[in-house]
Amino acid sequence: MRGRLSVGFDRISRVWADVTNVLSDTIPGVRVVKAFAQEEHEIERFRQANVRNLEVNDRVNKVWSLFSPTVGLMTEIGLLVVWGFGIWLVSNDQITVGVLSAFIAYIGRFYTRLDSMSRIVNITQKAAAGAKRIFDVLDQVSSVPEPTNPAAAAAGEGSHLVARCGLPPWQSPGDPQFEFGHSAGRDDRSGGP
Repeated sequence: MRGRLSVGFDRISRVWADVTNVLSDTIPGVRVVKAFAQEEHEIERFRQANVRNLEVNDRVNKVWSLFSPTVGLMTEIGLLVVWGFGIWLVSNDQITVGVLSAFIAYIGRFYTRLDSMSRIVNITQKAAAGAKRIFDVLDQVSSVPEPTNPAAAAAGEGSHLVARCGLPPWQSPGDPQFEFGHSAGRDDRSGGP
């Protein structure tokens, strides 16, 4: 059960990344999409990513919907067994009703903790899947090879002067204009009209 949940949450993480990738590709480039009339194509891409997301989430939810009630059922059966055995012991005068009540209270607290631990499985499996996804991304080897013998950059020579640059008067009236000069080894900046 734990393995299925772990694999399922890993798949959810990857599918959610696919949905996010579709959005991050489309939203910033919405003008390009509209310029080339690709709205229907992008809508279909997003719909397919969402359908895949729904399918993967449904599979995990089916496993989880079986796991949680099974744990609840087992704890209730355990309490029922303790009650039955305790009543038998009380009827044979081997324990008192007070001892049975105390034992039921203790075992109830134990089962409450067991039930809360089973609910934590959901959170820890999601966290483990997220951490695995992060480590997968960090361990991915770059497709751009590093140069074996990189060439050193040559020292700059010559000079450049950009004069009277600034914002247009309608955007910032009265602001001074700037001059920027650069020569090898020097950086000259001055402000003024």
